[in-house]
Amino acid sequence: GRVVLEEFLNCFKQHLNPGGILLLLNSSRSSSDEENGNVETRRKLDTIGFKVEQLAVKRFFFEELVVFKTFK
Repeated sequence: GRVVLEEFLNCFKQHLNPGGILLLLNSSRSSSDEENGNVETRRKLDTIGFKVEQLAVKRFFFEELVVFKTFK
């Protein structure tokens, strides 16, 4: 879960071309604690200097899936 996602978030910018975007499907369950994983991921992307748009949301009884568009 979150350990792999954090590593990806820390290094994807090295592989992103200038003007490139990242489309990321994220789950509310991808959290390091009891926090909402979507909130945690968005905060991380903001912290490392990316703009984030939420393109889509799908809610289920056990989680919320979000598609983030991330760019510089």
